[in-house]
Amino acid sequence: MNSKTSKFERLSWLEFEKIIQQTVKEIHQAKIKYDVIMGISRGGLVPAVVLSHRLAVKNFQIAKIVSYKSDEVSSGKVKPKIDYLDYKKLKSGQRILIADDIADTGETLAVMMQQLKRHSKAKFDIFVVTKSAKLRLPPNLKLKFIGKISKQWVVFPWEEKR
Repeated sequence: MNSKTSKFERLSWLEFEKIIQQTVKEIHQAKIKYDVIMGISRGGLVPAVVLSHRLAVKNFQIAKIVSYKSDEVSSGKVKPKIDYLDYKKLKSGQRILIADDIADTGETLAVMMQQLKRHSKAKFDIFVVTKSAKLRLPPNLKLKFIGKISKQWVVFPWEEKR
């Protein structure tokens, strides 16, 4: 399917792998050592698990944020709210990499960062596999690592229905 004529862009496993390799390279070049990898459920779990292995970070945490009406592709957004996050496991001085599949509106990440800063003295960086070309981040939200910029809705390889 040609992504220029479709309203969706399909990201392949090969392209995902290249994004992960490039991100790991950037992290190593920056000499950043993460204490925790945190995946945003559900879309951020696959990239977070892969990064935790590639970066040899065994401390893995999950944040569940509800921000869509359903699991259907482009089902529509609802105001994001944190459904699960164990703040007690976040220690002062830790460096945490938060991974998500996409930054579409930025609302999910903004809500999460607001809550994390309120409840923790850890240091947080954000990685997203894709960022919407339309997204204008608020000044207080910074994406440290971006895999690629997309002009369309992205369907990730782990979302494909076979």
